[in-house]
Amino acid sequence: MQSKYISTPFGFEYKQIKYLKIQEEEVKKWFSNLSDPAAAQKVLQACPADERIPINEVTLWEWSETVAALYIPSLTSISDIINQTPDIGKICSETQTIVQELYQRTGIRLFNDILNILQQIKRFDYKNKDLIENLSNLLDSSVEEVQKLDRHNQIIYERAKTNLQLILRILKRAYSALGWRLLSIRTNGLEYLLSANSIPDLLARRQLLVDAWNRVRILLEQEVGLEVYRDENGPIFVVPDDDKLLNKIGNNQKTLRSRILQEFDQGTVSGNPELALQGELIPELYLDSQPWRGLSGTQGSRSPLEELPPIAKNWKNTEEEGHLQREPVLVADPERIQQRIQQEQREHEKEPEKEPKKVCVVCGLRLQGPSPKARNRSLCDVCEKRRADRAKEWMNQLSTTIWIDEVSDSNGRVALIVGTFDLTDWLSGSLVCSLAVRDPDSEKGPKTFERIAKNPSFARLRRIWETTRRFWQEVCPTDKEFCLEDSVVGKEVGRGGPRLEIRGSFPHNPDVTLGAYHAYDLVLPCGIRMAVVLDDAGNAENAENAGKRFITCDNLKYLELKCLEGPTQPGRSLREILRASQRFEIEEPGGYGALRQVLGEIELSQNAKEIPNSEYIPAIPILAEPRTFMALVPADCALNVVEAIKAKYEREMGKVRNRLPLHLGIVFAHRYTPLRAILDAGRRMLRRPSRSEVWKVDCASKKDVKSDKLPDRFDKDKDGQYSKWIEIFLSSDRQDRKCTWYVPAMMGDGHTEDNWYPYAFICQRAKPVNRRRYFQSLNPWNSMHPWVVHVAELQPGDRIYFTPATLDWVWLDAASRRFEIAYDDQGRRRGLPRRPYLLDELEHLQQIWQILKHHLTTTQIYALVEAIESARERLGATEDLPEFRRLCRDILANAEWRKNQKGEMPWEAQGQDRDPWLKIWADYAARGWLADVIELHLQIMKEEV
Repeated sequence: MQSKYISTPFGFEYKQIKYLKIQEEEVKKWFSNLSDPAAAQKVLQACPADERIPINEVTLWEWSETVAALYIPSLTSISDIINQTPDIGKICSETQTIVQELYQRTGIRLFNDILNILQQIKRFDYKNKDLIENLSNLLDSSVEEVQKLDRHNQIIYERAKTNLQLILRILKRAYSALGWRLLSIRTNGLEYLLSANSIPDLLARRQLLVDAWNRVRILLEQEVGLEVYRDENGPIFVVPDDDKLLNKIGNNQKTLRSRILQEFDQGTVSGNPELALQGELIPELYLDSQPWRGLSGTQGSRSPLEELPPIAKNWKNTEEEGHLQREPVLVADPERIQQRIQQEQREHEKEPEKEPKKVCVVCGLRLQGPSPKARNRSLCDVCEKRRADRAKEWMNQLSTTIWIDEVSDSNGRVALIVGTFDLTDWLSGSLVCSLAVRDPDSEKGPKTFERIAKNPSFARLRRIWETTRRFWQEVCPTDKEFCLEDSVVGKEVGRGGPRLEIRGSFPHNPDVTLGAYHAYDLVLPCGIRMAVVLDDAGNAENAENAGKRFITCDNLKYLELKCLEGPTQPGRSLREILRASQRFEIEEPGGYGALRQVLGEIELSQNAKEIPNSEYIPAIPILAEPRTFMALVPADCALNVVEAIKAKYEREMGKVRNRLPLHLGIVFAHRYTPLRAILDAGRRMLRRPSRSEVWKVDCASKKDVKSDKLPDRFDKDKDGQYSKWIEIFLSSDRQDRKCTWYVPAMMGDGHTEDNWYPYAFICQRAKPVNRRRYFQSLNPWNSMHPWVVHVAELQPGDRIYFTPATLDWVWLDAASRRFEIAYDDQGRRRGLPRRPYLLDELEHLQQIWQILKHHLTTTQIYALVEAIESARERLGATEDLPEFRRLCRDILANAEWRKNQKGEMPWEAQGQDRDPWLKIWADYAARGWLADVIELHLQIMKEEV
């Protein structure tokens, strides 16, 4: 073994391996006595699957999952064959006797060939496809030979032929047990989640989907298949090769299709059947039209990837889309919805004094009520109970939050961070073939795909999406097995709180009824509203003495500033306001389709006090799936979070970042902006296309941590994969943009050179014979350029395929602003072509801000940008206009730059002379970067200079 670590499919080695050098009997004993199955998973995940190869990319756990995924459907097929097939051994023996007699009588070679095949069949060589083809060919060619026989021998052969045809049918069915299909059960889960009106609604919908998918998984894994992929839109299963699978009738006289839909329909929250989906969603079931064998390069295949499972692309039938290429539609059951509404309307008609019922503003599928609590909030009872259940769960986990108000920063602003990986060409298998399984330099024969490239096996494809999903879970987890506090987001946003406990009663409004675990607004002086949640458990404990117990669910620092700024009572802190005997109006909060409503006046029975251990992480994870990520964070932490994600991406995907782009977006908004508008803006950012472009290598140099400066963000790996690295400066052929690619040159031990992962498709048809490490692969962007070259072999002037990571953002000063987020086919923002930025350019934007912040006043900064942008508008200039660039330089040269605390002018702070520095900054100004930096830091995040 050259490496003692487990590697991701992208070459990042993160965990030391273990070796299970024990006998088979000991393994059986170990598993038989194992009380905790999770312990087995933990051990097997740390064990390499194959010690013969120099890198450990697949563990025993992945192999066991893959074997199970293929074994269970095959077992189902074989079971059907056994139950429906006569004794093939008996048939073979009978046929063998007949054919043996014919061969002895005639001496025809045809009969001897049939005898040989029958002998192989008796050895149970069912999986031999050539055997099936040979027998089929012999039966076809036997027509002419049999016609030469006399009538008696022809009659004898007809008996043998009947048996041979039966044997052929049995063989084909047995061979089909080694073929599989994918069954996807999917809906537009992203649209379902992001159309929620509030975070509790969204979290309830997420739990509904998870529970529904889990019920379907249990059903299918008990009978026919195994789940091999899942994202926000649903799961994909490996099932037997049976085109009539969904119409098969089970023991309960129902088809598999109807049983799947029935299980999905029972998906609910906290196991409560009253809160089940009940027709809200109907998933789309899609079964492969043709089977696949699961291996690349199968003999007779038209494409080396033809037999791979069509998760992302259908190689066997290019007219059909892969499962992830299909766009599921959000569909409800119209008949059940109509029946339910008609029933509710009939019941309502019995009470004519009441107003006509309206439709629930959350689900849009049920009528509001009938309970008064639900009707007051324009909800149906089901949605109201789902929302309350989320709040009740939060009460028991005060270290987290589900309230946007608590996530907002001290300026009352939030940021939705979205991210996506483009996995299409990875899950299709083509980019897996750009990785090497052996060092091409040591390969003496032809450097072909078959000899050097990694086989895109089922286990590797599974590991790809599992790795990207784990990446997002470590950024901001939605799974309970990951800790939010230890996540990337948790470390960047810090902790909020503590929360306050407020107790009071309604002496002047004794008839006020409040809902347990519901959120309300407490109206403070100057009209400032503070969000609180009614704690039903706390009320039961102290109802007689202290009244109702409320817990704040707001950013108290933001409210403190608002109170101190108040014109009528300046200088009063929040604690001074929330004192015993003080009275405040309490309101039903407004929302989508509902207006604010004053419920009464509460009188505090005691001073507000801190709740012990109620500090929380001000972040709300929304999605962390293989391709899609969403999380809400405070606006003033958004850029720090993005920088941390970027560092994690470069560190863990640095060897393949030219082929695995990461696209990030930030939606900034005020905390009162409708959640649906914020989420829709994020969804629009996720729609930008990802394109591989041809970039020129300006410089490629090898670096060593012993003699060169390693960027601080890679410091964790200075003794590992970044003990040596390749620094590649690239410039775009299509746009005047540059980036630097830091490629780890070593494996995790810091001593083994990486000959397997860091490759780039070179833009040329000819074989790059002047390089040592190269081989022929499958270029998904241009099949005429199939050669990949190790990045250490790149030379200045080389043109390579590079898919850059990008960053975009938007400030939702109005909810309608989200409709301006659209991208052209090249991935550029319509109406704002300088967006999105390259993710690498974020470093330059941050440097620009630091210079402005320390060398100009706020007024001077605004004046500088105003002069530049006015000139742009006056001249109708583009960034390439020479006159405009000269004008930008003059404006910058005449700015009243001041020295920083170290006594340095801005160009001195950046280690440059004045003239070259002005030329670079004139370029920033002409591109619009200065305007964007000012918008981001001064107008959106309201930073101080």
